[in-house]
Amino acid sequence: MCTVWYRCNIMASSLVRHLAALLVLYLLTFSFIVPLLCYFLPYSKLFKVFHSEKEMLSAAKDLNKERLSDANAYFNSIDKAESMRFYSQHDHDRLDLLVVIVTVQRKSADVQKLGYFLQAAAAMDNVLKQNGSFKKKKLVICNVDPNPADHTDVARLSKYIPTVQRFNQSGKDTTKTASAQRTELYGKSMHLNKYVKETIDYMFCLESAYHMNSTYILMVEDDAIPHKDVLSNVKHVMDTKLHHHDREFGHIKLYYPQKWQGFALEETRIIELVSIGCIGAGVFVFLLNWFSFVKKRSLTHLIQVIYFVAGCIYFILVAELLDRQNLMELRRLSKSFYSFKQSPGCCTQAMLYSDHIVPALLEYLQEAARPGMDHTDIAIYKFTLKYNIPCYQIEPNLFYHVGLYTSLVEGRYKDPEGFLFHV
Repeated sequence: MCTVWYRCNIMASSLVRHLAALLVLYLLTFSFIVPLLCYFLPYSKLFKVFHSEKEMLSAAKDLNKERLSDANAYFNSIDKAESMRFYSQHDHDRLDLLVVIVTVQRKSADVQKLGYFLQAAAAMDNVLKQNGSFKKKKLVICNVDPNPADHTDVARLSKYIPTVQRFNQSGKDTTKTASAQRTELYGKSMHLNKYVKETIDYMFCLESAYHMNSTYILMVEDDAIPHKDVLSNVKHVMDTKLHHHDREFGHIKLYYPQKWQGFALEETRIIELVSIGCIGAGVFVFLLNWFSFVKKRSLTHLIQVIYFVAGCIYFILVAELLDRQNLMELRRLSKSFYSFKQSPGCCTQAMLYSDHIVPALLEYLQEAARPGMDHTDIAIYKFTLKYNIPCYQIEPNLFYHVGLYTSLVEGRYKDPEGFLFHV
């Protein structure tokens, strides 16, 4: 009887010791470590607890000034003639990749000074000239401003980068390659609403790119900045992951708004969160067993179960507080870690098209460009659904979005939390 009591006492004492250790771990993590990490990590659950909107907006504007200064310094450091020679060397060849930056002058003079287009062009120009993943490549600026001469940044960069314009100095269409119907459409300087114009602008730039004879066309909006490894990662995905699917695809989305990339009440996200908890807990118990073995001790089955359950809850809570956007940054450690999945509807900041899909897409958008139409991204998404065309998305994002102020609604700024990053 005494022996049984003695053993129960030892087990209870051991259990209390292990529970106390878990309590200390939880208190240390959630009262100090996680809050400290959340202070520095946008999109973490506690970030807005520590930072006001005014503070975030000020920080986003300061970061924008730094990027704009770097962009101006970049163009001042390169030779104009040499840059144009770089982009003209494959004019008579079929290109592997054509990058098109779609740009329009912001209406507000204050927003114009933010230099989104300069930042995007400088970063893309640098990436294309430094990265050899695609051999025959070219960058083109597509100016869709109704008064192209007013877009002074395009006028400046047209000396460095080939440029096409939807309208000439007189406000008329300059394309010579579109169908008669689309030529008339592109020539209209007045549209029923800004969303119809946005779609027709996109069509013009995509069609202009299609006639430049490239296997792949990367359409980029003028407030999207590429990650330095964008081309290497895209090439890796094509070489390693597309062969598991039909290599024929409509587009690959290289940017998706981070605010929608967090954990949510969606089946795939819940499974992902639970998986993080289970894997983390499994590693946790393994390390504890290894440590006990080294110390020539052993953990009872009950203690291992308690550690696993507590570990699972622990890692789920940590992941939820840091949120998925920040955890996905760990995938940048290797090209093989990037995820490749079905594309959602939104958005068009950076879309890689296979050239064979362009004619049908243009026909569809031409029919869709009428009052009450969907936004361009949703129209493209409906096109892929209608014809059952496979389209994909790469995560984490391979582009940063710098457009704090939208070009569609004058003076309105977006949540500044999404613009607190260093390129």
